[in-house]
Amino acid sequence: MSNAAIASGDDLTTIALILSDGFAPEMLDVEAQIALAAAYRRLGLLDEAGATLEKIERASESGLVEPYWEERVNLALATGDLVAADAFLSRWRLSRGGNPSGAELALRARVLVRGGAERVELSAVLKRLDGLDADRATATRWRVAAVLAERDPVAAVGILGGEEKLAQWPSLAEAEIVETLWQVGRSAETGGDESTALIAYQALGERLPGTERGADAAYRAGRLLERRQAFDEAERAFRRAATHPAQLERRVATASIGFHEVADPWMRGQEEP
Repeated sequence: MSNAAIASGDDLTTIALILSDGFAPEMLDVEAQIALAAAYRRLGLLDEAGATLEKIERASESGLVEPYWEERVNLALATGDLVAADAFLSRWRLSRGGNPSGAELALRARVLVRGGAERVELSAVLKRLDGLDADRATATRWRVAAVLAERDPVAAVGILGGEEKLAQWPSLAEAEIVETLWQVGRSAETGGDESTALIAYQALGERLPGTERGADAAYRAGRLLERRQAFDEAERAFRRAATHPAQLERRVATASIGFHEVADPWMRGQEEP
């Protein structure tokens, strides 16, 4: 069985290919065994993933490859064992003579944020990652922000680089970015931080107004702008909200009522001599 055959399928297909007809995973090369462990992990078969990785380590005679350590840390994160994750990160760096790789720093940042590390410590790791692999650093910042979003939306925006950086969308699945921004906005608004909420809502609503979540964000931005009496900006946000076909009628009606309730008295006041 070839690595290409394994790589061509989804996780279920990968496992089925390897385990069909009593095929022994140990007969595969190391990269394919790691791919099997990753497939187990993504499907929630964590014990099977761990057993596969342990067999790889026991059979290793000439050192362990980078993807092995990466999968070890990913599995520890999946089980919630941050102590084990940190230990594997340390062994990984030791195997490189103390020199970190981009992959290791990216996972170290994810372990730190899951453990509640201070923003200063997180930022130091991300800054070092910036110098090694800028694309990976950008993607990692979004994943770190996704964890921070609920408990500290201000820190999440800061990790992403502030308002001016939010338009620089990385090569992540769109859903990851959308949910991160939405969570930042909702958490900030619930916590009374309307400025941070508005940053997140506007970034999402302006970039993806034609999606349901983008339309929701544009609508929330419009309501916040109304409260600031920024009526022209609010109207533009409501128009963006109305671009989602499934929500058009409800959004136009709600936005129109909300806007005019606040705007009409103000506009009449402006017209008085």
